[in-house]
Amino acid sequence: MKYLICYLLAMLALNVITYQLYLAVMHLREMRDAGKLKFWPHPFRWALAYFTLIVGLVADTLLNWLWLSVVGLQWPREFLSTARLNTWYNAPEDCRLLTEWRRGIASGYGDEFLNDADPDGSHIRKDRPWH
Repeated sequence: MKYLICYLLAMLALNVITYQLYLAVMHLREMRDAGKLKFWPHPFRWALAYFTLIVGLVADTLLNWLWLSVVGLQWPREFLSTARLNTWYNAPEDCRLLTEWRRGIASGYGDEFLNDADPDGSHIRKDRPWH
């Protein structure tokens, strides 16, 4: 029982950390698109930005493999959690119970967290199947 509690607390912390890194990466994307994130004349800012991106990719991969695999009852086929959530959101109606359950998880992550922070406004969306 104590291992389960430790796992759940660790996954909660991983969700929070990954979301904070996601917000930082989306802001870096806006800076890059505005032309404010260039190597010269600010190489330290550029290096720090790409270090943040790499740490975010690692956290996102861990979230996908360690958390979404458990709550979705599915081995990871995708590298990042965004790809998995888009796959779940756009899943065909092959197995009704699992499809609706996974679509609910993907919709929750997308509607509550990811879509609002994305500059495009649609990080998880219906017309973006990733498979």
